[in-house]
Amino acid sequence: MRKSIGSTFGEPTPGEVPVAGRETVLRIERLVAGGAGLARMPDGRVAFVPLAAPGDRVRARVVRERRREVHAEILEVVEPGPARRAAPCPYFGTCGGCDWMHLAEEAQREAKGAILREALRRLGGVSWEAPIEVVASPPFGYRSRARLAVRGGRVGFLEARSARVVDVEACAVLEPEGSRALGEVRRAAREGNAPGEVHVAVGEEGAACSPPIPGVPAGPVTWRLGGQEFRFDPDAFAQANRALAEDLRCEAVGEGRGDRALDLYCGAGFFSLALAPRFREVLGVDGDARAIGRARENARSLPGLRFVAAGAREWFARGEAPERADFVLLDPPRTGTEPEVLEGVARLRPARAVLVGCDPATFARDVGRLVRLGWRLERLRAFDLFPQTHHVEAVGRLVPA
Repeated sequence: MRKSIGSTFGEPTPGEVPVAGRETVLRIERLVAGGAGLARMPDGRVAFVPLAAPGDRVRARVVRERRREVHAEILEVVEPGPARRAAPCPYFGTCGGCDWMHLAEEAQREAKGAILREALRRLGGVSWEAPIEVVASPPFGYRSRARLAVRGGRVGFLEARSARVVDVEACAVLEPEGSRALGEVRRAAREGNAPGEVHVAVGEEGAACSPPIPGVPAGPVTWRLGGQEFRFDPDAFAQANRALAEDLRCEAVGEGRGDRALDLYCGAGFFSLALAPRFREVLGVDGDARAIGRARENARSLPGLRFVAAGAREWFARGEAPERADFVLLDPPRTGTEPEVLEGVARLRPARAVLVGCDPATFARDVGRLVRLGWRLERLRAFDLFPQTHHVEAVGRLVPA
């Protein structure tokens, strides 16, 4: 942890209001959405402290304050909480990629489940009392996709809340082939042959880059999942944890069968391919025409699988949706599902709808909207697709209430 030089500190007196730049001592209560630790100021305001652990007693500096909240940075961990550990990466605390590497993995998953439950209650108005399983991932060497920044000879990832590039020799969470590609990008950068941004993805044949880098092919990459081949481009959206990809697909698709399934925000067909053996007709919809082109290639040998290059909201607005569907799967971007799409799903009256979300806040908001449209959350499970970070993937199954 960064130390202050030549400063003194002490416990604030009751009612004292620290101002920006003032040092104070805080006890971290828990972790909250966004990854920061939550503490209470002497005047009752909430304090958000990045890189904190539950139970920590820290000396902190106030860096920003508002009427009801304070943001502070740790100067010294005076007394570590029970979940804190030494981060096994020399770039931790500077690199913005991993913000929970100082926490034991079990504590990370426990916090993610609690954050998801609180988001459902506070933002969705949905009370979920049952335990939330957070499926564990390999803690390191799991990440199959990454976006590398190249600036002034530095290659790596952006510093937290900054545009500065942290020069990274090796990344602890990248798959080994991804780390090899990182080395090739570094070599290309030294020779002046690397652009400002390089996307890396790892598949069965190794790593690929977009744009291509000397020593690394351009892609696409292939994953073999459930006896199927799923191909995608390194700079296109795909799940970033290959080890949990098939478990995630199985949870989202479930055991249902029927005549028609819809896969909204389908991308290159990650979930559509898994739906194809279970439904007579599967229709995938996505606004990224290039991803739809790749989805059609992935589905060449699967009858009944069709794709439409259109945004889900526009697709509903144009009246192109069928009158009925047996199953609807939604995997929207981090910003969540548009209200018009949720209303369109409700009009289809499917027997089940599954919502996949990478942000607890927007996932909870969308679940709440579906509940108000006459649905009930029947099953909830989470996946730790990004160990060492605060991110969590949620999968909720809803049925008509």
